[in-house]
Amino acid sequence: MPGQEQLVFLVEGEGDVQAIPALAKRVLKDCFGSQCELRVSLNSIRVGNLANLAGHRVETWLRQLQLSIRVRERIAGIVLLLDGDTKWTTDLAGKKIRFCPGIAARLLAAESRKVGGGDVFSVAIVFACPEFESWLIAGRAGFAGELKPDVEPPVEVETIRDAKKWLRLARHDGYRPTLHQLALANGASLDGMRTLRSFRRFEKTLKLLVEAHAHNQRIVTPE
Repeated sequence: MPGQEQLVFLVEGEGDVQAIPALAKRVLKDCFGSQCELRVSLNSIRVGNLANLAGHRVETWLRQLQLSIRVRERIAGIVLLLDGDTKWTTDLAGKKIRFCPGIAARLLAAESRKVGGGDVFSVAIVFACPEFESWLIAGRAGFAGELKPDVEPPVEVETIRDAKKWLRLARHDGYRPTLHQLALANGASLDGMRTLRSFRRFEKTLKLLVEAHAHNQRIVTPE
């Protein structure tokens, strides 16, 4: 309902803008039914990849949080969801370090407290590993009729380094994020996606945000 407080998503790619909130709505409905008191904002804010927000560019991350609060009303929480398909990132001092989703998420989460994270609004950071499309591939049973009959199923979804290419070759109509990502996010099997650790983290994060809101709390996750 329009009066409800909402979750706003900050995302990486153009196709993510609609696909990620659509998937979040499915997850919340599956977990809470009609009892969820948080509304998902259907139009995400695109912020680019981790390189745009990490290290010496962390001020951009803080500005994006502040911008979100200004342009959206009744925000309960902001969720940053990025692909985790990078090998390297930088720490706050600008030093190159090997990418670890947990470490990168905690760094950004801690910085968010400088602009009201955990106080004025909740903040959550999740990485889809290695890509958002990896989640779609794991949930491919939900759109099996769109796959070519001779397609080779991946042995390990989390080891696919170009999930977009796999979908492009596997689907009858190919794959372009801006054209197909929303429909696949609406059709992919949630149970299939739950086989991936990073998706389970996404689902757990949404639950934490809903529970915090129910208790009139603001949180930052991961801590």
